[in-house]
Order: sequence, then structure tokens, then C-alpha cells
Amino acid sequence: MCRSMPRAPRLVQNADGSATLRVTIPRPIYLVLAEVASDLGIGVDAATRIFMRQIAGLLEAGQAGFLGPIFESALRAAQSKNLGVISAGPPIDLSKLHRSSKTKSGFVGVYANGKGFRAMASVEGAQQYIGTFSSAEEAAWKRYLHYKEHGLPYGELEVEVERWRKDGIEGTDAELKRKIIEHSKIVGTYHIFAEHDDTDTAAPSRETPGGSGMIGIDDETARKLFEEHGDA
Repeated sequence: MCRSMPRAPRLVQNADGSATLRVTIPRPIYLVLAEVASDLGIGVDAATRIFMRQIAGLLEAGQAGFLGPIFESALRAAQSKNLGVISAGPPIDLSKLHRSSKTKSGFVGVYANGKGFRAMASVEGAQQYIGTFSSAEEAAWKRYLHYKEHGLPYGELEVEVERWRKDGIEGTDAELKRKIIEHSKIVGTYHIFAEHDDTDTAAPSRETPGGSGMIGIDDETARKLFEEHGDA
């Protein structure tokens, strides 16, 4: 007797916090996705992933009103249960955040701002506004992600760069960061900075919105996105 192959589970929770779900795409959505796939020269599966990223970007920005009050309420509940952070990728890791006893927020570069918390970055010795968020943890997490994305010295490296700069040592953030790492390896203090030493790792880049009108995705990037998964 021939045995049929077991079907894939309907819902699979992934390690990065996402989930893989077997669903049927309603015709209106499928027709739109097919047009996007045709315009960009990619497969419908790749267009579906782009579509999901678009929706995720709106939800991450706190926008769910277009989906109706039930989804808007669910978004608020999800934010509340996740320290205000529901961005794509792994859940917020509190151990990564740069804490401080000198700020009311409890985090470096995070300041109470009305009903929210303002996140600021130190770039080449000047303050740069990142954004205002609903919780101190969210602001600190977004600040951490901003630093990682742009390759800025973070944690104790950030503190040491500022100290060197105040002592009159000139250089860009990247130059001072490299000098500090080299110096720490000589004097035996590298363990202090090791966790945030990514000098050998290229900082991730983010495309700015382009002609495609997609959040953070231009036409050329969209064509290449998930190319290995395309069926066109």
C-alpha cells in the first residue's frame, strides 16, 4: 500500500520570531501580487514576501487603523506585551541595551519626552535624533539597532570614544574606535569592548525608498529581493 507523504505543519514558529503559515491567498490580494511580480520581473512568492514586509513595516510604525479597530486594538496589545517593540527579527534583547544610572529612562541616549521617550545618537561628537518611542525600552532598542546598522561605536566603546575625544584625541568615530580596540588589546582591556567590537564586520545597509514606493525598497532592490525564491 502506498503511503502519502506527511503534510507540512500548518503553523511553524521560527527562531527569528517570525512564523511560517500555510494559507490560501484571497483573489484580490493574489491579483495585486501577480501584477507586482510582473512589473518587477520576480515570482509571485517573492512579491508576497515584499507585501508582507510592507504590512510589517506599517505595523512596526504603529499603523493598523487601515485594517479596522480589531487589528488596531490587537496591535496595541502586542506592543504592550513586547515592551513596545514589534519590529521584524528577534524579540528585544534587554541584555544588549546600554544602561545608565544618570538618565531617568535608565538607558544611555534615551530621554523622557512628553508621553514618549526620545532616542539620540552621538555621531562624530554631535547629537543626532533617532526618533521618539512609546517606552524607554523601545527607544533604547531602536538606538541599539541604529548603532549596529550604521557601524557606530556602541556600549563601552561609545563611552571610550567620547572620553578620548574630550582628552583632545582627534579622529572620526570609526578611527577612534579602531585605535581604542588596538590599544585595549595591547594593555589587556579588550574584554571590556569585545562584545561590541564589529570592526571586522561590514555594517548592514538599508535601502532608502525609491521608485517602487515600497518601504525601504527601491526598484532594483525589489527585483533582486528573494531572487533565489523566484519562480519567474
